[in-house]
Amino acid sequence: MCCEDEFFKQQALTRPSLELKKDERLPQAVDFAVLQIIEAEFNMQRRIDSEKRYLATEEDYTPEACFEMLADKKDNIEIDDLRAFIPGASESVLSALIRRIDINDDNKLSLAEWNQFMVNPAAEPEPVPQKAPEEGKKAAPADQQKAAPAD
Repeated sequence: MCCEDEFFKQQALTRPSLELKKDERLPQAVDFAVLQIIEAEFNMQRRIDSEKRYLATEEDYTPEACFEMLADKKDNIEIDDLRAFIPGASESVLSALIRRIDINDDNKLSLAEWNQFMVNPAAEPEPVPQKAPEEGKKAAPADQQKAAPAD
């Protein structure tokens, strides 16, 4: 399901394109809107990756167990499974979630697609800047500088 609204899809596909010459830029408002979208996507991906890394530290979590729970003993997670898990979510939000994870465009999530989504954070976390040790104190070794797990 590429686009839920055929009217908007057709409008987007048939509107004239803005032709820019080599040294021209998009109008400032468009340029800024594109920048905001890219920044929002980047920030969302960082939050998702952070949550994936957190889940990986939980003793009772595995991507496979999560898949089995969502798929309700089926071979795939479908939009109805997500609707039951996330009550109140709109069809467009549920469809967008499926599209984001679905690799083969069959509108359902296989265990392989789920694992690829859940197991592979896009980037390692950025290191947290450490304060320089105070004069006369030694810095802790890197493996002892990790934050204690949250309760």
